[in-house]
Amino acid sequence: MQLHGNARTTPYIRREMVRRVRERAEPVTETAAALGVSARTVYKWLDRYEREGEAGLLDRSSRPTCCPHATSAGVVRQIDKLRRRRLTAWQISRRLAVPRSTVSAWLKRLGLAKLDALEPKPEIVRYEYEHPGDLLHLDTKKLARIRRPGHRIHGDRSKRAYGVGWENAHVAIDDHSRVAYVEVLPAEDQHTCTAFLQRAVEHFASMGVAVRRVMTDNGPGYVSKRFNRLCHQLEIRHIYTRPYTPRTNGKAERFIRTLKEQWAYGTCYQTSARRTRALRPWLNHYNRHRPHAGIGEFDRTLTLDPGQIDAYVNKGLILMRGGEYSKAVGVFQAAIARDPNHALAHYNLGLAYEESEHFDQAIDVYAMFMRLGGAEHGELATYVGRRIEWLETLPGSRYGGSQR
Repeated sequence: MQLHGNARTTPYIRREMVRRVRERAEPVTETAAALGVSARTVYKWLDRYEREGEAGLLDRSSRPTCCPHATSAGVVRQIDKLRRRRLTAWQISRRLAVPRSTVSAWLKRLGLAKLDALEPKPEIVRYEYEHPGDLLHLDTKKLARIRRPGHRIHGDRSKRAYGVGWENAHVAIDDHSRVAYVEVLPAEDQHTCTAFLQRAVEHFASMGVAVRRVMTDNGPGYVSKRFNRLCHQLEIRHIYTRPYTPRTNGKAERFIRTLKEQWAYGTCYQTSARRTRALRPWLNHYNRHRPHAGIGEFDRTLTLDPGQIDAYVNKGLILMRGGEYSKAVGVFQAAIARDPNHALAHYNLGLAYEESEHFDQAIDVYAMFMRLGGAEHGELATYVGRRIEWLETLPGSRYGGSQR
């Protein structure tokens, strides 16, 4: 409990009162004078210590133990029941003959002050595709053009620039790596969206990533025949979000929020052209240096190049340090799928299997490591050989008898 700023006594001072009077046999009046309180206060805390011990010296609620005028439990249940029938506070008040202020207070305590509290919360579904390019999130965001610094900077809404218009930030973000590609374009019609998709696919292809799916909302530019014709030509599956449900495309929505806060409106720009020129350096920082907690805060750019197997190994090690061994297994398997001869990927996959108590799989993967890189990793190979011998003796392995 938080102490009052002007409180004369604290639990420490109360213990000091007890120690002086009981242990040092100091008179109550002298103790009170030394600690700046009245003798009555000293007697009060001595009495509480006699009855309750150390617990009696702690702060406690000043609420009375008995309140004859408190709202009965039956009335509270009626308030809850009527609220769940979507009655307003004044309707409940009239029906139960209870003051409206009382009804409002209890609705707040019950967490039903707003009617949307009666709606079931939608289930949060989190997902991440296994490989870069498996899914590309597309979206657009209108940005006000800048003629001069506006109210976001100087705070004066009376000084506004009318008729400046809008420009559109088109974003594409990879579901697996969160690497983003952004362009500022004058429109968001079918021609602009289709051309942006073509450039986005070419951009990711330059990093060795083939886009296999795109997810968009149901905007006119995305549902157009031109846009879907390009998807068909590029052999890209087009997935639409659920209507009026932005969270379906949550990765793009969250990236746009970051884009607005840290780039579009995060700095004072004199003109729109200056803001657009600042996009490329910011995007380079976002893609190459800014950590992302959702994927373990490792370098996302590396994961876009299928040849950079070490990036997958590093991600798997991060997941193992967090105790997420099943996810780590999937990451190491993805690395091995790209390079079946990567010895260290096999070694770390064996560790992940071992930690998750899949001993047979761990033995097989360790054996593959020995065949691939045993000669090159002398001390490590010796250690792995001992691990294989030890695992074969465990009850959980096919060599050690029945499962644990």
